[in-house]
Parts: sequence; C-alpha cells; structure tokens
Amino acid sequence: MKQIEASKELKKTHAELEHRVEERTAESDKANDRLRREIEERKRMEEALRESEEKYRSMMEAMNDPVYICSHDYRVTYMNPAMINRIGTSDTEGVPCYKVIHGLDEKCPWCVHDKIQKGEHSITELVSPKDDRVY
Repeated sequence: MKQIEASKELKKTHAELEHRVEERTAESDKANDRLRREIEERKRMEEALRESEEKYRSMMEAMNDPVYICSHDYRVTYMNPAMINRIGTSDTEGVPCYKVIHGLDEKCPWCVHDKIQKGEHSITELVSPKDDRVY
C-alpha cells in the first residue's frame, strides 16, 4: 500500500516537474524570439543610420560651399573640403573656430553660434578680418 502511494506521489511530482519544464521552456522560447526580433530591429536601425551618415557625409564632401561644424565650446569638429580649401589647412579639429577661420583669439563679436546651439535660426554674411573673405 505504501509503495503504491509512493509510486503515485512520484508520478504526480514527475508530472508537475514536466509541466514546469514545459512552461519555462515556452517562456524561454518567447524571450528568445523577442530578443531575436530586437536584435534584427537594432541591426536594421544601425544600417539605416550608417546609410544616413554616408549620405550626409557624401553630400557635405561634394558641396562647393564651405561648411564647418563646431562643438558647444566653439571647437571645430568637421570641415568639408571646400572649407579646408578656403582656409588652407585641414589641421583644425579641436581648434576654436574663431582662431581657425578668422585668426582671432576670442569669440567673434558677430558670432551666431550660441543662437544656433539654442535651436534659433540665423542668416549672416560677414567679412573676415583674417583674409577679407565673405562668409
């Protein structure tokens, strides 16, 4: 009698364990599927970003107009070939824009950089004291 009850209890415990394993396997499969989808989406987004950056860079490189980008503290982070050609050097990264472009030791009095950093728009034309060129 005890042996029959023990056998029934063992079968019941075995069935419960099997059920738990099936549940956890199903949960694991769902989590793995979700992770695969997230990885695929991330790869698509990275590729779209790479394509966008390539398009942006090729457009900037092909422009005849001089273009430069600087950080919040006025340091040059990028110059397109037209800008490099205009100022005569490509050794500008990290150098303040007012020094590179206009030969000044401090922020230009006419600088619109702060406005642009705040998201405001500005159209300005000026003559550089360094080379009398119009910017």
